[in-house]
Amino acid sequence: MSQITKDILRIVFPVFLIVIVAFVALRIIANLVFQEAVDFMPEHLGLISAANFKLNLIAVSFVVIVTVVSLYIVVKGLRKIAEEDINKYLLAIESATNHIVITDANGIIVYANKGAENTTGYTFEEMKGNTPRLWGGLMPKDFYKNLWQTIKYDRKSFYAELKNRRKNQEEYYAIARISPIINYNGVLTGFVASEEDITKEKEKQRIQIDFLSLVSHQLRTPLTGIKWLIETMNRNVLGTVNAKQKSY
Repeated sequence: MSQITKDILRIVFPVFLIVIVAFVALRIIANLVFQEAVDFMPEHLGLISAANFKLNLIAVSFVVIVTVVSLYIVVKGLRKIAEEDINKYLLAIESATNHIVITDANGIIVYANKGAENTTGYTFEEMKGNTPRLWGGLMPKDFYKNLWQTIKYDRKSFYAELKNRRKNQEEYYAIARISPIINYNGVLTGFVASEEDITKEKEKQRIQIDFLSLVSHQLRTPLTGIKWLIETMNRNVLGTVNAKQKSY
């Protein structure tokens, strides 16, 4: 049983119990009064029956009123539960360090968290009403064609590494995850996208590749490597070299 179902039962059951108990109590009281009146004044059976009918009508009216009030309490309770859940999820999204944006079905931005502002350099007010091309558009056309085919027509999540540009024109790399938002009727209502900035990781990879390439080159040409080392030592890069050491 889900937590939402438990919350609904926690609200509905006491209310339903109150309605049933109230109705049964009123019916018992009405029957007792009716019986006592008939026994005491049998000659006024018609008036007593009319009074009993009115009493039953009052009982039914009371039950209807209690039911309406109960439904109001239930709806209000469910709304509170829904608002608490939504606020919890929004707080989690807002607190996330990753860039997260939500768009409508046409890709127009309707929400962006602080992570998106920090990554792109744009404020939410600057993003709102725009599309993610505000900081994107640097990938080949086929990339975006495949992206839209996947999320809008195939209605599947899209995952890829891409390059974007911050507001200060600095380019950055990110892992993007974009998923369609589909309501209970199967209608596509928008998209949720997240980006993880991997610029620093990409820079580390580049430095490692350059270093390995240099080492590989030096190993293939040992004489060049020795010459390069001697020149480096003569420039005192590795420490001071005296005259006797230079003669060697």
